[in-house]
Amino acid sequence: MPNLVGVKQTTRDVVEFGDLVETVPELAHFTGEHALTPFATCGAVGVYSWFANVNARDDAGRWARARRSGAESVALSDAVWNIIS
Repeated sequence: MPNLVGVKQTTRDVVEFGDLVETVPELAHFTGEHALTPFATCGAVGVYSWFANVNARDDAGRWARARRSGAESVALSDAVWNIIS
């Protein structure tokens, strides 16, 4: 599909996700909150989240600032902490 730019992966299987990233690395791979941390280490570029809609403006700003400063891992850590705390 020429217009396909990314996929939303709902599996909990890290190996399956890693295989998908290796098979089609040209696509952006997204995961849910349930697998954010392990899938980020396997190539996930983002997360689809019901929680982000609670305060979308703040979350979008946090991610934009983190990307500009090269601190995506800090923003990811903060996002996970905000979800579980």
